[in-house]
Amino acid sequence: LKVPYSLYHYLVLSANAELSSLLAAEESFRILPLRSYIFTKLDEAVDGSSMINFLLKCNRPVSYLTTGQSVPEDIEVATRKRIGELILRRNYVRPVEPSREVGYYGPGQPT
Repeated sequence: LKVPYSLYHYLVLSANAELSSLLAAEESFRILPLRSYIFTKLDEAVDGSSMINFLLKCNRPVSYLTTGQSVPEDIEVATRKRIGELILRRNYVRPVEPSREVGYYGPGQPT
């Protein structure tokens, strides 16, 4: 049977998985000629450290990301910039409520 178009293999991984789980999945599917990864659940990931460490170890590109439950609306093409934005926004750029700010004069007081 001849396929009239190219087939590509993508490994779909959860962005909120532990590094050991990501590495185990990669090892399990190593027999396939993987083209790249698709990372899901970026909206649910507590931090992106496992995903970043995994990508550094495996040295394969990411093609797509998902950031929600709506398909196909929440699927997007992966870029380095977008991955960085999602991880940084999730981990570091959190607005602080004025009542929780701590300054010289105490919580909620102007500094």
